[in-house]
Amino acid sequence: MPRNTREWAKRKLDASVQNINWSGTHLDEVITVYKEAHPEISQPLELCQQMYVEIIAVIERTKRAF
Repeated sequence: MPRNTREWAKRKLDASVQNINWSGTHLDEVITVYKEAHPEISQPLELCQQMYVEIIAVIERTKRAF
């Protein structure tokens, strides 16, 4: 159990990063299957992955603000 609100918030932010990473794993699988035959499917998903990287960076910066 977290000792305070700050610790609780950091745990929640860590969990959100883990969820984003897990989602990225699923996207990787779809991208791999469709990349050559259907780039119209894989390219938007690659863009999502790039956005994930940026989102994670913002979350990590926010965590350091505590």
